[in-house]
Amino acid sequence: MAVLEIKNLHATYQLEGSEIRALQGVDFTIGEGEFFVLLGPSGCGKTTMLRSIAGLERPVAGEILIDGELVFSAERKIFVPPDQRPIAMVFQSYAIWPHMDVFENIAFPLRSGRVQLGDAEVNKRVGDVLDLLGLDGYAERPVTTLSGGQQQRVALARALALQPRILLMDEPLSNLDFKLQVRLRSQMRELMHQLNLTTVHVTHNQAEALETGDRIAVMDTGVSKQIGNPHAIYHRPESEFVARFIGDMNVFYGAVTEVNGEELLVSSGAGTLRAHTSGSRMAVGDKCAIGVRPEDLTISTGAGSGVGDEDVYTGRLQNSQFVGEAYVHDIVVGTEVLRVKMHHREGFNVGENVNISIPLACTIAVNPDASSEIADTGEDLISNAGATDKQEHGAYAR
Repeated sequence: MAVLEIKNLHATYQLEGSEIRALQGVDFTIGEGEFFVLLGPSGCGKTTMLRSIAGLERPVAGEILIDGELVFSAERKIFVPPDQRPIAMVFQSYAIWPHMDVFENIAFPLRSGRVQLGDAEVNKRVGDVLDLLGLDGYAERPVTTLSGGQQQRVALARALALQPRILLMDEPLSNLDFKLQVRLRSQMRELMHQLNLTTVHVTHNQAEALETGDRIAVMDTGVSKQIGNPHAIYHRPESEFVARFIGDMNVFYGAVTEVNGEELLVSSGAGTLRAHTSGSRMAVGDKCAIGVRPEDLTISTGAGSGVGDEDVYTGRLQNSQFVGEAYVHDIVVGTEVLRVKMHHREGFNVGENVNISIPLACTIAVNPDASSEIADTGEDLISNAGATDKQEHGAYAR
């Protein structure tokens, strides 16, 4: 059952005499109890989308439906105000009231907002969410004496007490320290599934999105580039942008020399190799971007040759770094430099020749982004766009 439907949504801003297109025809549908993540870099439109669902922004075109009922339609001139929508929102800054204790922070919207409950029901709901989030015993505590994680839970408790149809969360973990973020991610997802609460979560953190989302919409410049489950987004990106943005990815360029269904033969600076198309339609002669993740590659010494599901090339070890859980090696293969991440103790010497195995199942070919100058020059580029915080590369194991 569709709880939230977004249809051809457009949003613009006027800035210094120019028009900023924050959303450009976004479409998606979210089902009952689904944890849906909007992921993308700063300025991609994800927060504008969240605020449009909440009614805090008025788009210029498109429709928003909750349980089949229009809450926004530009064509029909329908705009249901925020306080009349069955939503609750957790803000990045938590937005808790510092002059109130924990109980009053949660109770205030129940008395003064859309629901306006009596004292008995307010007491019950506040008690229930405090117990649910492990805050029982904190009701009379001033919120200014709480830790960041406890304040985040108070903000979440206030939203849950409203019993919304849809919960909206705008980077609620970004102000917490790294270890607390990691601990709360799984707890947050488990809680929403336990409550069967439809959730839309905005984040720029790739590891957080992969760990929490049932489905992820990767956004850029107001457009949804790809929607899918975490495994598909990570292992089967459908565009160069998604390949670069999610995790760490070796990206280099080549030309298609042979097409066999979804399998391609590609001529590149690393040599001729095989790759999957990941949904992109390509013909002989087309340029393509080739992506393969560092953790999917292996290197070895001695004689080597390709076997069935992998191609093996000879390269030179240019650089090697120990990063704690693994070694990261830079290997020069032809005119390309490929990054390899190996999760064992075997070391290699800088400058020596090694064999690098490139598995067919893990090698993706997509159409180059139109904005990529590399697509025309053949220059190598190894993307670390997803590595804004190296300690978050738990995503390597996915």
